[in-house]
Formats: sequence, C-alpha cells, structure tokens
Amino acid sequence: MDHRIVIPRALRNEVLRALHAAHQGTSRMQSRALGAVFWPGITKEIESTRSRCHACWGMSPSQPRMPPIQPCVPNNPFQAIAADFCVLHGIGYLVSVDRFSGWPHVVASRSGAKGFISALIKYFATFGVPEELSTDGGPEFTAKETAALLQRWGVKHRLSSVYHPQSNGQAEVAVKSIKRLLTSHTDANGSPDTEAVAAGLLQYRNTPDPQTGMSPAQIVFGRNLRDLLPIAPETQIFTNLMVHPVWRQTWEKQEEALRLRFAKQVDDLRHNVRQLPPLVPGNKVVLQNQTGNHSKRWDRTGVIVDTKPYDQYVVKVNGSGRLTLRNRRFLRQIQELANAKQPSPLPPTVPQAPDITTSPDCTESQDGKLTTPTKDNSEDTTPQLTNGGTTQNPPMEYSDPAPPQAQGPVPGVTSAMPPQRPRRDRRPPAYLRDYVTE
Repeated sequence: MDHRIVIPRALRNEVLRALHAAHQGTSRMQSRALGAVFWPGITKEIESTRSRCHACWGMSPSQPRMPPIQPCVPNNPFQAIAADFCVLHGIGYLVSVDRFSGWPHVVASRSGAKGFISALIKYFATFGVPEELSTDGGPEFTAKETAALLQRWGVKHRLSSVYHPQSNGQAEVAVKSIKRLLTSHTDANGSPDTEAVAAGLLQYRNTPDPQTGMSPAQIVFGRNLRDLLPIAPETQIFTNLMVHPVWRQTWEKQEEALRLRFAKQVDDLRHNVRQLPPLVPGNKVVLQNQTGNHSKRWDRTGVIVDTKPYDQYVVKVNGSGRLTLRNRRFLRQIQELANAKQPSPLPPTVPQAPDITTSPDCTESQDGKLTTPTKDNSEDTTPQLTNGGTTQNPPMEYSDPAPPQAQGPVPGVTSAMPPQRPRRDRRPPAYLRDYVTE
C-alpha cells in the first residue's frame, strides 16, 4: 500500500480507461492496478468498466458446459422417445428413436405442425403412447396444435435448447444414421427407393448394441427380425417355452446396462464444468452466436422473459423482437450502459466560511441559522459579517451529506429565543474523505 498512488475522484475515469486499454479481464486489470494505483472501491469500478465494454462482449470466450442433469431412465420400450425432422431433396422425414431399446422409426411427412401431428398419431397407434417426447425447438414441435395434441394424450414434451444437441443426443445420432441411409438410397429426383430403405432399416434394427450386446429387435420382440440374412432354427424364440422369463431378463439386463451407460455419460460430462448463476425474467443478457461466419461471438443482446427447466431460458432478442430458447451456457448477463454505475464526479468546491460562532453579536434565529443584527437607519438590509475589520460576503449555505445530530448550546452565542432544533453538525467536505488529514 505504501508504494501505490491514491487517485483523486476527478482522475479515476481516466485511470480506468488506461487500465482497460488492452481489453483484458478483470483479474488482470486488478493485478495491474495492485502495483500502481488505489482508491476506495477500485475493485468494483474495474469490474463495472469491464462489464460495460461492447468489444469485450463480442470477443469473450465461450462459457463452460453446465453440469449435466440426471436423465430419466425408462424401464420399458417406447416409454420415452426422441424425434427430429430432416429434409432431403425437398422431402421431409420424421425420424424417431426409442430411448430404451434404440428402435428407429422413419416416416415421410410433409413439413409443418399438421404433418408432424399426422405422423405422431400413426406412431401412437403402432407403438403406444409414450410418457415423454424429446425434440428440439423446431417450429413444428413448438406449434400450438402440437402442444394441444400432446396435452390431450398425456405426453410430457421435453424441448432441447438451440445449438445444444447434447440434451437430445440419442435422436441426433439416429438422425445422422437415417440420413446416411436415405441419402444412399435416393434417386436424382429425390424419391427414395422404398425397398432399399426397408432393407437398411431391418439391418439397423437387428444390429446389436456394442455395450449391451442386444439389438433393438431383441429388446422389443425378444428375437431378431427376419431379414436378408439367414437365421438358425434354434434362435427362433417363439418356439421356446421360456420366452416370457427370458424377455423379462433381457429387459432387466438392458435397464441395468442403460443405468451404467448414463452414469458414465454423466461422469464424463462433469469434467471442466462450472455452475453458472441462474437468471430471472428482466435480466439483460448477451447471446453467443453459434452459426454463420462469426460463430462463438457474443454479438446480440436480449432480455430474459421466461425460465424453463433444464437450464433453459426464453430470450427476447433486441432489434428483431423474436423469442428464442437458449441454454444458460450461451447467455451472459450484462449491465446496460444507462444503468451501469459510473464513478462519482468531483463535487463543487465549497468556500470556507469565517468563524461566526465567536462573535458576541451573533444570534440564532428560529430556523437555526446564525445572523448578525442590522441597523435601523441602514439602507443596505443585507447582513454584513466582519472579520478583522474587513467586510466579507455572506457565507454560502450547503447541505451536509450527514444527517443532523443533536448538540448542546454553542458557547459564546446568545439566542433571542430558545432554539427549536439542534444545530447542524459541521464536518469536513466529502471530497476530502479519501485523504488523511491531520
């Protein structure tokens, strides 16, 4: 502290601009100031200066991943499914996958909410009504018609955030596989080869999982489906009298394998994570861009209008006014320039008033002010104060920032009437608080 220079209030803005000239973070700015300058509250003013810099918003690094949320582990097939839309050559396809068995399902559908609802009703009729449906924030999934249908059928809808596919990762993997399948078996006009696509889906459903050793067909039907590959007669499970116990054991084995897999995924996601403070509606935030030529840039601002589960927030983007669902990782709280705390300016210099309390002719009026009596035959009615025989101007009155405190009578001063309130407490000016005075 001995080697640091105490900066007066009038020069603090200039010092803050010099500290932030390199657009460094708050820790490095504080480290630089630690060896040179000081004033009370310098740490908070450095943080406020850094948070108001537009250039630092746009070039800030990406925030760390949020801690993983414990997934809901299903205990039977088609209890929880994930779905997504993909478009190839102008034709839309609804791709869904069962979270328990990994069973894929693809159906051609026209885009929009009506096409999605039609395909979803067919899925309900074939595999039953799931308890949970996981999708991204596409317009066909967030439409009012879709929400009304899911509410009527008692399906919980879980939305994943924009550009945050890890919350719907299983559907994303299935979509990539089905896209490769459809792309490989589509002609130049965009029409899919139905026979080739069906053969590919059968192979996908009969392929065992590398971790569990069981295929989606074995988990759902207790056996592999008949495809273009030969099957040995002893593997036909419907000729086995123990089909039902074996099937239950298969489900138990699959459920235990899923628990271990999810536990491993959660453990892997726990590395290099940091819990970010929650946001509330009304907070001003800057959004990190995830697409285009300037990805990873914090180049758009908005306001939080609603909070959702799984660290998701509805943000109203400034300018366009559109609403977007974003994960907390891609939102950074900021301070608006107009509302940010600025360093206090230097108050006007207050002239020193002469000591009038020692004059025996001074009296205290009813409102608590000290005045001198005036002569009756004087033309100038302005009170004059004398100090050493020299005429002085009346002292300027100013409000002291401290509240008035009660004091006893002032010695040497006679009052024409009893005082109605205690005198004001005289204190040093506010601009001398940062200095040590004798």
